[in-house]
Amino acid sequence: MTPNGRDDSAVALQRIAAAAGPGQHVHPDVAGFWESLRDGYLSLQRCSECAIIRFPLSTNCPHCLSGEYKWEPLDPHGTVNVAIRVHEAVTNLPASGASLPQPWHSMAPYLTGAVDMDAGVRLPGRILCTCDRALTPGTSVRAILLDTTDGATVYGFAHGCIESDKEI
Repeated sequence: MTPNGRDDSAVALQRIAAAAGPGQHVHPDVAGFWESLRDGYLSLQRCSECAIIRFPLSTNCPHCLSGEYKWEPLDPHGTVNVAIRVHEAVTNLPASGASLPQPWHSMAPYLTGAVDMDAGVRLPGRILCTCDRALTPGTSVRAILLDTTDGATVYGFAHGCIESDKEI
């Protein structure tokens, strides 16, 4: 609890994950996202009214406020908008006291950043690259699937120097 009596969101999410295990508590409005990753592709919401692809996922379109949408597979190609090399993972989050779970500490250094997808939406994520070209804005990358240590599947990005058997 924070001094004002509310749960910090990071602590609340950590409690939910610890109680549920992987994939147990997925809100219905974002279930399509996680189902598509489980099925081997990346999908986002397309507004049924104004047709924009929206991210972050939401119950209502930020442009026209419509609550109607459909899940649409996303072209896996994009370009790096910004990338950073994390040399040492944060061990705890100062505002909440929550700890960052493994394996981030053991993976450092690693790249993370934001990718402008060819479909017109910007997504954050881990970027796999061994040649450092992905640190340069405008570099082509593709979405891939990454398995987590708790059994979940998430998306990330890979530069052409990386071969992956988890292509989207």
